[in-house]
Amino acid sequence: MIEPYLLYTLASFLFMLGMLWYFKIANRYHIIDKPNGRSSHVKPTVRGGGIIFVFAMLLVAFQHGFDFPFFITGFFAISIISFLDDIKEMSKRWRLGIQLISVSLLIYQITQGDLEWWQWAVFLVMAMSSVNFYNFMDGINGITAFYSLVFLGSCLYLHQVGELIVAEELIILPILAVLVFSFFNARKNARCFAGDVGSVSIAFVVVYLVGLLCWQQQDFIYVWLLGVYGVDTVLTIIQRIILGQNILQGHRLHLYQLMANEGSMPHVRVSAIYAIIQTVLNVFILGFLVPGQFDPVLVNIALALFSISVYAPIKYGFGKKVERGIKRPGKPQSVAG
Repeated sequence: MIEPYLLYTLASFLFMLGMLWYFKIANRYHIIDKPNGRSSHVKPTVRGGGIIFVFAMLLVAFQHGFDFPFFITGFFAISIISFLDDIKEMSKRWRLGIQLISVSLLIYQITQGDLEWWQWAVFLVMAMSSVNFYNFMDGINGITAFYSLVFLGSCLYLHQVGELIVAEELIILPILAVLVFSFFNARKNARCFAGDVGSVSIAFVVVYLVGLLCWQQQDFIYVWLLGVYGVDTVLTIIQRIILGQNILQGHRLHLYQLMANEGSMPHVRVSAIYAIIQTVLNVFILGFLVPGQFDPVLVNIALALFSISVYAPIKYGFGKKVERGIKRPGKPQSVAG
């Protein structure tokens, strides 16, 4: 094992070299994201830059792989299938099958199998949904990078105060990888996108950490450390159901998409807004909601109602222009990809 500070210094250097090396590979083998009707970008851009998150987990595995072998195995399985999908679209059955296996390994790592069958089903649906929601939210420059930094920073704080028991490298190495990725992605003209390999792999780490935190503390309040993404995703799904759209098809109705596209706001600014709001929410949760002091059900309901009351009017303001052009089922939908 390498001493932590030496490891972090070496990792930062290797991550930067790894990104530059990947650009050459991606350009040579045409791993390029070309704009389409659902895209928020207009220029072909290198796809799969989030492979740097896999590099980070390779180092974690080198340091602590035998400490959480089921999680590590699931991580690499889901990352490999996601990268293959970035190169050439894979069968949905293959992707779904690997995701189910990987998420099952993640849940077993957290709970050591100490669950009833119905609890397995609930956790499996929640974890699968969370990984895919995180992936779907990766649509503009900087959003995955900034949001992940906020979450991982919150986990680092919880680790330092003893509320999250996990290897420090599992938090810090992904933070360093995200910082390097941000340098190439969080700009007006991004040099690369995360791709499925990036958004899915970092989502897998995020879901593991938030699941581990909830399990260790026996308190689901910590899911609100991902509250902004959760509210946007769930309410957008409800909106699409009301509009009669197929929720499995691509779209541009997330609030961040409306802000960046219809609202013509710079991508990085929109991403920063999401990150700042989540930061404020996390500070509130970690600073004021002491575990065991409040009824968890009432707290979750209050947070949900407050979030909806703030989100809905903003979404309506940005979305009413788009909704006027959306037609009912059986006719073309102007915003569906």
